[in-house]
Amino acid sequence: MDELVRASVQSVAKKFSRTLRGSLALSLQNIWGELSCRTPAHEPIGPEQFWAVNDVSFELRRGECLGLLGRNGSGKSTLLKMLAGILKPDRGAVALRGKVGALIELGTGFNPLLTGIENIYVNAALLGVSRRDIKRLIEPILSFAELENFKDAPLQSYSSGMRARLGFAIAAHCNLDILLVDEVLAVGDLAFRERCLRHMRGFLENGGAIIFVTHDLILMARIAHRVLVLHQGEKIFEGPIGTAISKFEAASLPEFAETYRRDAGVPELASVRLRAAGGGTATQFFTGDTVEVVTKVISSTSWSDVRLQLAVFSQTRGFVTSFATPEAGISIELRPGENEITLRIEEMPLMVGAYFINAVLFGEEAEDILCRVAPAAHFRIAGPEPLPFGYGTNGIVRVSHTWQLDA
Repeated sequence: MDELVRASVQSVAKKFSRTLRGSLALSLQNIWGELSCRTPAHEPIGPEQFWAVNDVSFELRRGECLGLLGRNGSGKSTLLKMLAGILKPDRGAVALRGKVGALIELGTGFNPLLTGIENIYVNAALLGVSRRDIKRLIEPILSFAELENFKDAPLQSYSSGMRARLGFAIAAHCNLDILLVDEVLAVGDLAFRERCLRHMRGFLENGGAIIFVTHDLILMARIAHRVLVLHQGEKIFEGPIGTAISKFEAASLPEFAETYRRDAGVPELASVRLRAAGGGTATQFFTGDTVEVVTKVISSTSWSDVRLQLAVFSQTRGFVTSFATPEAGISIELRPGENEITLRIEEMPLMVGAYFINAVLFGEEAEDILCRVAPAAHFRIAGPEPLPFGYGTNGIVRVSHTWQLDA
């Protein structure tokens, strides 16, 4: 293995069972394989089994942070557990160079009955730190975690955020070579997260390597050099953060639209489609483009005082904004047959990512829902790519602005 490579993962795979009996059988097979030193056979999986991770390969080099993106159940935590040695791959190989620290599940390795100081001794010892060095590190660890006043309290009295701070502080002071971080920063407050990010950057500058899992895409963009996207246990992309976000969000889009219609006699939302100004139907745009959203409504009779709302959602960050005809002082008059209502967005403010639109047709009152389709349309903002700098370059929207520097 190249001296610059901290971790090499070659075609690793791990299967599990959906039933208790099947899980016990797999455990016995793994134990027998260990005792007999046999390599697991490449046999097809059973009907109740599934690949949590399947044929994933990558390398992690010194000074590099690899981000892992994927929906819940995509195999991220299973992959980290194989890297940490908690799970053994059914197929493939994992090769690591250096000391590994894993912050995979909140509270892993902690004893709730021991005090904060006692847990520091236990966890640091598991990471190979001598008792003499642990004694020297006690105060810096407690200071980093802001737990000086709780050092003698049992861990079971700590909040989730306090346990996360303690876990990260121990890993930060134990001279590791590889750090595995899985969502533990999600429970920390903003000030602690910034402290962790500063430490992680320094760790990378000193030749360390990090594998980082989070659903916070802004946080990912600030620390990861490249991103690996998992979907249903398989690697579907590895590369720059902007493209990775789009791949991740596209893989997470709802497969089917849900339609509600009050009764057969009311107008129907037949379709919602997007197009570039003066062009045909499109699903991919760039920030700043002029975009038109065309809603087709079919009515069997004439209707007056109809209202339309289009709500825009980010696939991973939730509700973004909405457009409604009452806000613009417009009341829609529908004629029998097909009707088209066009929303024109002069400069698309949304930034890179996958988005969808929910459409609702109202009667005279806001509670009078005639028809609703969710999602009614999908689209993607393909560029410009977010920058790794952090503040001011990543987010959901770009606000038109200017800078002025006084001489």
